[in-house]
Amino acid sequence: MVAAEGDQQPSHSTTPVTSPPHASASAPGSLPTLPGPCQSLHGFEDIFLVVRTGASEALEKLPVHLETTLRCLPNESYGIWSDLEETIQGHHVGNALDEVSPKIIEQHADFDYYRRLQEKGRAAFSVEELASWASAPNSANGRNTPGWKLDRWKFLPLAKKAYNQRPDAKWFIFTECDGHINGARCYSGYHVMIQ
Repeated sequence: MVAAEGDQQPSHSTTPVTSPPHASASAPGSLPTLPGPCQSLHGFEDIFLVVRTGASEALEKLPVHLETTLRCLPNESYGIWSDLEETIQGHHVGNALDEVSPKIIEQHADFDYYRRLQEKGRAAFSVEELASWASAPNSANGRNTPGWKLDRWKFLPLAKKAYNQRPDAKWFIFTECDGHINGARCYSGYHVMIQ
């Protein structure tokens, strides 16, 4: 596991733990009682939020979620996964691909980036590579970068990991770091569907 600079022990793991110190939940699975924006997340007790990210964007895009939506949820109500296991701002980011067949990882071209990332972390890539990926155009199949090619391999493992972490959840919501969860809309939509 790689720790981002300045990080301490993770406050989030892939196993259920207690709520972060800034949130006070009255019972396991219940939402913390916080004023302001956290009130819009009322009703998330039966929902597990899956945040999918990648090493190329996590340090830049994940912190806003840690400081907003995720600070409102107890640890057992969400999981964060990437292509690089690390700690960001005290939160554990699991490896989404750690259970993929070693044979596939070794032989499939989509995993070249992943293999380098596991060996040397973000330092595995040159400034030139990073710049070319940052400016890569979008195509009909997504962005033509190694990170995007690797993303397609994350979906099924994440569904399994999410279920294993929270098998009692009635709903699983998947989001990415450049997405936003509108708690009130999720709650109202969820309750319309279950009636």
